[in-house]
Amino acid sequence: MSPGTTVALSDAANGYVVADAIRVTYQGVVADNDTSSYEVLSGVWDPATGVSGYFGQNYRTHPAGTGTAVVRWHLGVPASGMYQVAVWYAEHPNRASNARYTVGTTTVTVDQRDHGGQWVSLGDFWLTQDTTVTLSDAANGYVVADAVRLIPT
Repeated sequence: MSPGTTVALSDAANGYVVADAIRVTYQGVVADNDTSSYEVLSGVWDPATGVSGYFGQNYRTHPAGTGTAVVRWHLGVPASGMYQVAVWYAEHPNRASNARYTVGTTTVTVDQRDHGGQWVSLGDFWLTQDTTVTLSDAANGYVVADAVRLIPT
């Protein structure tokens, strides 16, 4: 919803119309896999839908490796500043306990066996318009590449 957007309610109904309140929740900027903001830099990241709790249409996976398979999300940072960066993945016992996301030059390890199906914060970061998030297969289990979100802090 952009600034200046209005919400209207009409009386074109077959009974009483009650206007009480409206709640708008800002979800931030989301970069999902299989969109133009996502790219595979190396390796083959297979699409999957076998485990529920993913964001969008599917997620991508890669088995544990040495770090040679890498994906990247271009975040579309609107303006340089502080942002909370969070990731979404489908959890499962065969996932990496040490999935390594890199935000700019900072690496954050996430246990993808737990807390899936929701936004998991990587922390607050100073981001510029060209900041990206990468994820590699340097892990001890299947690595899931799904979605990344940023919210100004």
